Amino acid sequence: MRPRSGFLRRAAALVCVAGLLAGCSKRGSATFPQLDAAARAHLVALSAGWAAGNPALATSLSTGVLAQRDSAAAQALGAQKQAGDITDYTFDVLSITAHPLDGGASDFIAYEQIQSNDTGAISNLVELYHRSGPSAPWKAYDRAYFADNIVLPVLQLDHHGSGHLLSASQATAAKAQPYSLANQYSEAVSAISGRLPAGSFLPGVYTTGEINDAAVYVSQATAHGVGSRQWLPEPGGEAVALANGVLSFGALRQTDAIYQNSGTLDYFYVQDPKRITQSGLLAPGDYSQLTFVSLVTIAVVVTPTGLPNVVGRDEETISAQGKLSPIH
Repeated sequence: MRPRSGFLRRAAALVCVAGLLAGCSKRGSATFPQLDAAARAHLVALSAGWAAGNPALATSLSTGVLAQRDSAAAQALGAQKQAGDITDYTFDVLSITAHPLDGGASDFIAYEQIQSNDTGAISNLVELYHRSGPSAPWKAYDRAYFADNIVLPVLQLDHHGSGHLLSASQATAAKAQPYSLANQYSEAVSAISGRLPAGSFLPGVYTTGEINDAAVYVSQATAHGVGSRQWLPEPGGEAVALANGVLSFGALRQTDAIYQNSGTLDYFYVQDPKRITQSGLLAPGDYSQLTFVSLVTIAVVVTPTGLPNVVGRDEETISAQGKLSPIH
């Protein structure tokens, strides 16, 4: 999650209409205030951790790859704040709708809506939570922000209001295995043609939009050097049963690289003193080469008919390295 370019860019003010958005007033008969409170505690800690630039606080109620992303975000924000950035990166929690998964002894899912205190922008997201035992704290372990104007998927719930995590074999049978979808996604957005391959995914902001973003990035990079963007699928992920299909969370590692070519040695890439131009993880300076590594989650809706639909995404730079320009 990028508090500036990700959190704010993907934010959208969405309206509850006829209870279509999970997390709005139409919740069904079952409510789970203890799970709602656990999700709220995580979000409050995350907001405070970003405000303080404190990775330990930001990740106090998260785990796994999500904790790695949130820690990197807090570290970057801490560096920016120390350099003079006065942006308010806190957010308020507007609503939470939590549902237990498989009875809720160790897992639940929460649809959440938050609002930036800097811009007022509203974001809709979904997070997965797990605890290791009845006395252990709940911790979030995956997250995706939903694209603008996406109606959040309706979970398949039993009469107790509990949802269901699919086993690996169930996800495979539904063609919703997270690693397979992540691999398919990496191939689709890396298409040499610059167009979304037929039969891969539905067009959208996280498919055709991602291809266009990558093309712009490489085009800008090659104006003064050489640039590339690569994706590789990562192990892990979960799949949750929907009323008509599956919501699958796939993981990828994205690497952006840019460097001077021999004809442009007088050009360099700048990181400003407040660490805002590039990732906050990169020290100020003039660089001849930059490499950024990001962890990405994609949320994909898979139905029995039709193409997979990438409805959500979260991305955070976890590593920023550069070679200082020899002429500066």
